[in-house]
Amino acid sequence: MHGRMARYAIQGDAHELARTAEEGMLPIFQSQPGFKAYSLLESGDEIISFSAWESADDAEAWWVADLDVHNPLTSYRFLLAEGRSHPRWLNGSGVHRRDVTDAHDFRVSTEHRLPDWVEDQVGYQVFPDRFERTATGLPTPDWATPADWDDPVVHRGRTTSTQLYGGTLDGVRERLDHLTDLGATLLYLTPVFEARSNHRYDAVSFDRVDPLLGGDAALSALLGAAHGAGLRVVGDLTTNHTGSAHDWFALARADEGNPEREFYLFEGDEYASWLGHLHLPKLDHRSAEGDTLLRLHRAVRSLALPGRPPIKRLHAASSVSRA
Repeated sequence: MHGRMARYAIQGDAHELARTAEEGMLPIFQSQPGFKAYSLLESGDEIISFSAWESADDAEAWWVADLDVHNPLTSYRFLLAEGRSHPRWLNGSGVHRRDVTDAHDFRVSTEHRLPDWVEDQVGYQVFPDRFERTATGLPTPDWATPADWDDPVVHRGRTTSTQLYGGTLDGVRERLDHLTDLGATLLYLTPVFEARSNHRYDAVSFDRVDPLLGGDAALSALLGAAHGAGLRVVGDLTTNHTGSAHDWFALARADEGNPEREFYLFEGDEYASWLGHLHLPKLDHRSAEGDTLLRLHRAVRSLALPGRPPIKRLHAASSVSRA
């Protein structure tokens, strides 16, 4: 959502409003012939607020709308229509041909406050395996499918998460000038903890950086160089789940009496996992054996990092405590 307010807000049944809007019975804004944009805002009652086209360039178009916030947490989604037919609903999980539940709505929280410095940052996201190679001297792990640097990226199938190009944190450090030349002020790194995939959201530990990326020393050197170049660094921490090869999960499965058993959501031999992916077992933050988040924090803090450690983005934070 953009910060400015839209001109119209109409309250009523969402489906009826969508239908009457398609029939041209409600005022709308158009950026170009045949395209209309609305915002559906949910806060107990459903509200339709019409979006106004503000500007566009060769890459994107900006729309603004009014979002009334009456509760601590307000969810919203977008209703898009082309011409007088084919409405589409857009929420956090993508575009849908029908209205969907609010489980994946975008959300605005009045209780969440960002640091003052966030608003004027220009972020650059780096997926370390795909940015720049340097030599590590390590063999290709058994889970990986090695790729040459110019090989096309696999987008579907079994090797999507195993295709390994060999990018490293030293490679990122050596190319920081690319970020600063573009005007970036913040480097956002996707996960760097040791894992069994190229995306590393399936961590096997939270207290060591993946040796394939250069290990703890490479992250330490990158942070020093980034801060020296005036860049803030945001890391990525998964608090919702671990990988099935994580040290904690191995102990949890080895013996029901181990305290790590309560870190996960077991029912007999079955366990809850993120979106049903069994290689991503969900963490249970109600553990009576100690705060799992505290264990996470201690593990991450155990890394020997210079100066300011990276700020952490919490991956799948909205799913934490949900089965």
